[in-house]
Amino acid sequence: MRRAPAAAWLLLGAALAALLALSLFGGQTASPSTHSSTSDAADGTSALYRATGASGRPTARLLAGVIGRPHELLFIFSPSQPYSLEEARAVRRFVSGGGVLVYASEAVDPALEGELGLVRAGGSVRDLVAYAPGPLLAGVDEVSGGSAAEPFSAELPAQVPILRGPVKEVLALEMRVGSGLVIALADPLILCNGNLLRSDNSRFAADLLGLAPAGGYVAFDESHHAAVAPPAPTPPSGAAPWIIAIIWAVIAGYIALALRGRGFGPPIPLAPPRARSSAEYVDAVGTLLRRAGGRHQALEILVKSTRLRVGRRSPALSSELDAVAAQTAGASERELLDAARTLHQIVERA
Repeated sequence: MRRAPAAAWLLLGAALAALLALSLFGGQTASPSTHSSTSDAADGTSALYRATGASGRPTARLLAGVIGRPHELLFIFSPSQPYSLEEARAVRRFVSGGGVLVYASEAVDPALEGELGLVRAGGSVRDLVAYAPGPLLAGVDEVSGGSAAEPFSAELPAQVPILRGPVKEVLALEMRVGSGLVIALADPLILCNGNLLRSDNSRFAADLLGLAPAGGYVAFDESHHAAVAPPAPTPPSGAAPWIIAIIWAVIAGYIALALRGRGFGPPIPLAPPRARSSAEYVDAVGTLLRRAGGRHQALEILVKSTRLRVGRRSPALSSELDAVAAQTAGASERELLDAARTLHQIVERA
């Protein structure tokens, strides 16, 4: 019995290992991003930070939560550590004193948004594409994001939408707070590394940087970007049912292939070759001649060989040979046998 090839075993073993790994670790989720200016990942904002420095503006990272008047333009991206009420009030004082705040977060920071008067409309927007509703942003017609963002509800008279989604949801707005300005974005990915070259995102970023007065500081708040521990692995019991079903199918196929490759009992050796008798060869030749209709050829051979032997001893018998050959033309097997006997008798008489 043929055994399963080694390649089949290797292929099934690899598939089983891959499915087990998928069931064990496929349930893990990536750590939430904070869109930090120190990150070069696609969802980081290091490119915006470097572009700010390359423009000649003084650039700083706030690592201790100190917000002061020298920072004319402040970026706050998706705080992973919520702002306290006192910190939120410090941000409002910064804006009221003439500072410009760009706040971009896909989720709500209760203290900060409550202090600034920002209200979310509820629901979420995915694969975000936003459009400028008017000529408020120079050269910006469309921006592209991609996170699950919660749009704003621009209900106050001071809140002016500057980016709207396909169904008019407010994805970015500006509002005056005291003598300063707040730009609020529902999706920070618009300004992140992986999206700056999409649509008009880079022009939008340049417009925001242009809000800083000449010679003023541009600061990025990193004091609320704490490292987030990765989530615990999802136990195998939480694997999707279809993954478990595929694993069982592969195991069943593996066992079936193993059973199919097993032999039932010891192997039976082939019988040794035996010597064939000369009668078998004669019978085989006769069978071939009979199937091919070779009676006439056989008679000619017999007559010719008999003529050679008789012609040397007794030429007078040649006429008898001719008569035998004439009588047996088209003869049956029985007549051919009688003619052979007659030829044998002629040979004996000679």
